[in-house]
Amino acid sequence: MIAAAGLALVLTACVSTVPTVDLGRYVGHWYQPKGYEQPFTAGLVGITADYGVNADGTVSVFNRGYRGSCDGPVSDIVGTATVVDTTTNAKLEVRFPSVPITTVVPGQYWIIGLDRDYQWAVVSDSVRASLFVLSRTPQLTPEAAAAVDAIITDQGFDPARVQDFATCP
Repeated sequence: MIAAAGLALVLTACVSTVPTVDLGRYVGHWYQPKGYEQPFTAGLVGITADYGVNADGTVSVFNRGYRGSCDGPVSDIVGTATVVDTTTNAKLEVRFPSVPITTVVPGQYWIIGLDRDYQWAVVSDSVRASLFVLSRTPQLTPEAAAAVDAIITDQGFDPARVQDFATCP
């Protein structure tokens, strides 16, 4: 039991964010071609995220997906992210007003991988419960996919849990 707790502490400590994020370059439209399936994304295809910078410095969040197929019913959610590590801008907390628990316990949004040209990103949390691979295009290039896979492995994520998600044009 103590060994398992120690291992969990070591694994948590190994999750590291990127050194810095320029939020002005990070905001915009992203596709989610792969990651861990989450309860709120189950059955969705064409998952996208749109981020913007609000006047108060927070980040607007608009997530969207389609149930079953690209012409299926839309499932979307609106939220706000707040930078909690202002030295790097790589750790944010996300709140979704339509999900009351996030007003009490916000979701962690840690940027753990980022292309130097901001063409892809890897996002998780401190305990590896979530994994989102984001891309400016519906599909990752082979080079980007290799870089993302290396980050996932190096950061101690379970590659068997990573799923490819259907994207929509």
